[in-house]
Amino acid sequence: MLESTSSIMGYYEVSSSDSHSLYDIISNDNFNGNAYVTVENGQYLKLSRCKMSKYRKLQ
Repeated sequence: MLESTSSIMGYYEVSSSDSHSLYDIISNDNFNGNAYVTVENGQYLKLSRCKMSKYRKLQ
């Protein structure tokens, strides 16, 4: 789970390369509040204006 840490929107990017070029982007989003993102083995995550929190499954 990602949490925005700024008064402007948080941003995340999942890419297939650590260079994070435009052609490597698998998914990305600007968000307010919280966002959920899944990163697979071999993929790279870039965060801006947000922090990662451990996901807690509700019972």
